[in-house]
Amino acid sequence: MKSPKIVLAVTLAAATLTVGGMTAGESATADRSRPAEDAAGCNRPLRVLLTNDDGWRGGGIQAVYAALKAAGHDVRMVAPAGSQSGMGARIAYGGVLEVTHPDVDDPTVTAVLGSPSDAVAFALSNLYTNRAPDVVISGTNFGQNTSRVTNHSGTVGAITTAIDRGIPGIAVSSEAAGDYDPTNATSPDFADTAKFVVRLLRKVQRSADNCAHLMPRHMGLNVNYPFGGLKGVKAATLDSIDPFPTTYTLRDDGDYDISYANASSERRGVDYKLLARGNATLTPIDGDLSSVERPRGAKFVADLVGRLSN
Repeated sequence: MKSPKIVLAVTLAAATLTVGGMTAGESATADRSRPAEDAAGCNRPLRVLLTNDDGWRGGGIQAVYAALKAAGHDVRMVAPAGSQSGMGARIAYGGVLEVTHPDVDDPTVTAVLGSPSDAVAFALSNLYTNRAPDVVISGTNFGQNTSRVTNHSGTVGAITTAIDRGIPGIAVSSEAAGDYDPTNATSPDFADTAKFVVRLLRKVQRSADNCAHLMPRHMGLNVNYPFGGLKGVKAATLDSIDPFPTTYTLRDDGDYDISYANASSERRGVDYKLLARGNATLTPIDGDLSSVERPRGAKFVADLVGRLSN
């Protein structure tokens, strides 16, 4: 059965989300339009917007979707129609966005013919018109997104778009054997990653001021989950290098084969090194390349790691 299709002429730059009586672009000083909760923590199911850059059919997003719904959260999936890996935070400022409901048995799944950031911007503007989601989760991705890879990651770009609009975000990626050997297509451990996402979200809720403020304002998390079993949870920093630099090899026909290599630095405590030792890594991100509030993010993550280690 052919899925219903909606074609929208959009200018996403002009899209607005009402948050506390203000537009999403003005939400830096506004409270979100959610019920006030005086008690510390957040004990109710969350409204979750779920996306990724591997496409809505991807094994990673499907595992997280099922786990979050099983945990009782109100989840809406809005994701690219196909792979949009490496798109960063690319977003459309004009043209036409094709929107479909590809799963005829699940109306909460929406696919967009665009980037992960397009998916998030569209969802916040058109699908959450009365009440914003509590959190945007992106992933889990096939393969890690660590250090300078985050600058190019569609998984991370999606939550940067959410953070820009005043919504906390969590980017999740699953380490894969192919991270270290491009010829190895073994699937990551999506099921265990999904379980970790549910656990992490529960700890975020318990550490929150309230449901309207799950994280410090304008902050998100970049999470990477190990392949081959979880040994620990570590707060991590981003290295100043790309641990997977792109390579270009000349072919006989004059074109170039594209692949990647592995690189490393002498720095300690960086995400990809901790991940390779079997640790899930948590890194605060804010989408602001000036990173003027790093100490606040580091404190938040250190507290979460402590909770996850208990």
